[in-house]
Amino acid sequence: MHLSAAVLVCLSLAFVTQTQAYGKRCIRSYMSNYASTCAGHLGKSTSQLTCQDYGRLHNGGPYGCRRSSTLSYAARIASRCGLN
Repeated sequence: MHLSAAVLVCLSLAFVTQTQAYGKRCIRSYMSNYASTCAGHLGKSTSQLTCQDYGRLHNGGPYGCRRSSTLSYAARIASRCGLN
């Protein structure tokens, strides 16, 4: 999994401060920051991204949606996305 420096700082701060709210804000920020990149790679708008698309973004980093290596992860999380 690839994490950007900003995410690592965010996660480190979340650990240090031990606040769930900060951690959630950090993850939301990461996902919204890279959602348009993911959508562009998939030929979708950001509103069309699925749970599995966000899973690929999580698993493969900022360019996870264009990496074929994240497809198996997307398949594994399908049941958690309510797709199976």
